[in-house]
Amino acid sequence: MKKYKYLSLILAIIIFVSFYISWTIIVLKGYTQNIDNNVFNYFTSIRGEKGNFVYYFFRIITEFGYTYAIVIGVLIILIINKGNLLSLMLSAGIGLGSLYNELIKMAYGRQRPEESYRWMVENSYSYPSGHSSVSTILYGSLIILIIKSKMNKRIKIPFIILFIAIPILIYISRLVLSVHWFSDIIGGITNGFMFLSISLLIYEIISDKTGFDGFKPFIEKKLNKNKIENA
Repeated sequence: MKKYKYLSLILAIIIFVSFYISWTIIVLKGYTQNIDNNVFNYFTSIRGEKGNFVYYFFRIITEFGYTYAIVIGVLIILIINKGNLLSLMLSAGIGLGSLYNELIKMAYGRQRPEESYRWMVENSYSYPSGHSSVSTILYGSLIILIIKSKMNKRIKIPFIILFIAIPILIYISRLVLSVHWFSDIIGGITNGFMFLSISLLIYEIISDKTGFDGFKPFIEKKLNKNKIENA
């Protein structure tokens, strides 16, 4: 069974890496500019005037993809799961995925849409979208942890739907606010799934080969010791 898990994750990584490299080449060659312009024109034509409901709604939504929201999300993942191996690997994937995304941005130096159209200030480069990348890893990690948890199925489903909806709305927010091109979003999503798959593969290998479960055994031992002492 483990063998098939490895193979499926390796296949997923190969697919995402291949698509990411191919998509990046296509973007940097300028082949996506037509679709980028069409999507850009569509969103700027339907969003209305700055300061309306659409503006405030997506300004709030996009905050769920910023660094402080990601840090809070990682802390929640680690605390709830008592720092077990899966939470450590997923958290590492979030951090490394974010760092890699920023390095790639600086390396490519793609410009964002024209500043006069933007509904918020962004000073970094455009490709790939950091919000899309990190949101994919973070909320994807939360979904994985929920699926693997012992939580009641009736509770699991609403949370899974929520954590699917949030990143999708974040992707849309970057287009509505005119701070990214459509191709930036696709690049960010692919980058996110790439790091998510790598994190899961490393977790499966370490868990299977060593039985190591991060800080969880130590934390549970400490908690049990404190319970006994306070009893």
